[in-house]
Amino acid sequence: MKHSIARAGITGLLCLVLVFAVVSVGVAAPKFEPVGDVTYKFGEVMEGENVTHIFRFKNTGDDTLEIFNVKGS
Repeated sequence: MKHSIARAGITGLLCLVLVFAVVSVGVAAPKFEPVGDVTYKFGEVMEGENVTHIFRFKNTGDDTLEIFNVKGS
């Protein structure tokens, strides 16, 4: 009985060490960082008038940043 408890304790400890090792390695992920202002006021715009503004950002993460379905408010 004492051997199986000790063996279970060692197995549990090894599993815990393995989990911490995997978590500490980390996972590659993109990171979205705005460059400059994140808002812009167009002022008064007439109906049907096209207006544009460029928002700049940088991917400071270590994986590809993909942006889908961008919509204005």
